[in-house]
Amino acid sequence: MASVAEQLKQVMDNRSLTPEQVAEKSGLSPEVLRDLDGHMDIAVLEKISESLNVTFRIGSSSI
Repeated sequence: MASVAEQLKQVMDNRSLTPEQVAEKSGLSPEVLRDLDGHMDIAVLEKISESLNVTFRIGSSSI
């Protein structure tokens, strides 16, 4: 299973989004997005998920 960072990269690639664009949409800094695996904060994942209208798989759970 792909890590959250890999899942986000795939979404960004599919939608031709830069980290800066995702940061702007989610209200997060590009640095937080680049270090997503190091910051496994549920609030961060929820902001990204809501702003991009995507679901992330983490083990048997989804956010």
